[in-house]
Amino acid sequence: MKKFIPILICVFIFSACQKSKQMIVEDLIEAKNCFEKEKVNQILSDNFMFYGTGTLNKEEYLSSIDTLKAFECQSSILQVQDLDSIVKTEERVRSIVDSLLEVTPAIIQKKTYRFVDDKLVSITVDSILNYVDYTISLNEKYIPFTFYVKEQYGIDDEREIATNIKKYLSEYVGLPVSVRKQYKTYAHLQGTYVSRDCAFYRKLIFRGKRTVTIVDAIFGFSFASSYEVDENIIKIRTDKSDLLFEIKDNQTLIGEGFARGTFRKSN
Repeated sequence: MKKFIPILICVFIFSACQKSKQMIVEDLIEAKNCFEKEKVNQILSDNFMFYGTGTLNKEEYLSSIDTLKAFECQSSILQVQDLDSIVKTEERVRSIVDSLLEVTPAIIQKKTYRFVDDKLVSITVDSILNYVDYTISLNEKYIPFTFYVKEQYGIDDEREIATNIKKYLSEYVGLPVSVRKQYKTYAHLQGTYVSRDCAFYRKLIFRGKRTVTIVDAIFGFSFASSYEVDENIIKIRTDKSDLLFEIKDNQTLIGEGFARGTFRKSN
């Protein structure tokens, strides 16, 4: 019997050293949060697949960590269930964009991690909570930020913005609230507004912080002019008199006087 005791002790020690599936998932998330691709690689099986809004193989999944790093994306486990060969989690996902621009509510992902032995063979995003509200908040705050970057640096390529995202964000959030409010107005004003009930003007096309093209409702002629924004009022210059429009929301302008009518954003 005595000779079996060391064997039993070794078995006990080996079992104690074996990581649970939950611990492996926690290690994976920690490695991803630190953007350590090699540690992530060691956890994944050779035939690993990720199923989310798109499908990624192992190589593509590892490459996606570079994008997560650029935006400083972090995941934190809110709930976890260890069910032998699978682990189910509920995770909050935040990026530097979400944090600095105060985008709310946070994205919550429900995921299933599947294992064969101690290797992770797949991750499936089962559902995403808060997606609609998050997207609305993100667009409302991110579009003015990108307008600022374009206006200040002449950059409108998302990939180029991503390379210095922290620098640009820090500059933008450091602006006075009143200035950021102006950028918000200018950013959401960009595009074409069409009226069905204005007698003299059919379209308004805003470009940048000063330029607007007016299309008349009678002959369809267009001419370029300039505009100014004062709180929620837009003043467009013409060769006769200024046209006034009230900003009702991000999609609607209400014209006064000769421009009386409702102009709705078409793109």
